[in-house]
Amino acid sequence: KSGIKEIISAANTIERNLSGIENYFINRDSNAAIEGFHAKLKLFRQRVRGVKDKDFFFFRIFQYYA
Repeated sequence: KSGIKEIISAANTIERNLSGIENYFINRDSNAAIEGFHAKLKLFRQRVRGVKDKDFFFFRIFQYYA
């Protein structure tokens, strides 16, 4: 081991995510679509901040993403 904390941290990150990394290179699968959805949902939540009616909130989500 190198003893350099940044390299150790990078190696640990790679080990922790190795199956996802391999999956990307084998199948070209990634989680980009779900990350994009989460970003859109976060923006939507900012726009409707203060809405107290849950039913209306979910109605707007279904309209926006349908």
